[in-house]
Amino acid sequence: MAKWHVHIEAPNDGLARHQFRQTIFRLKEWSANVARGGRSSL
Repeated sequence: MAKWHVHIEAPNDGLARHQFRQTIFRLKEWSANVARGGRSSL
C-alpha cells in the first residue's frame, strides 16, 4: 500500500481547518482506491 507523506501547515481558523481535513480525507480515500487498483483520477 502506498505511503503518503503530506506535510502541510495546518491553518488556525475554523473554516480553513475544516477544508484542510476534507482535503486530507479525499487524499486518503483516493490513495486507498489506487491501492486497490482503482482509477487514479482525483
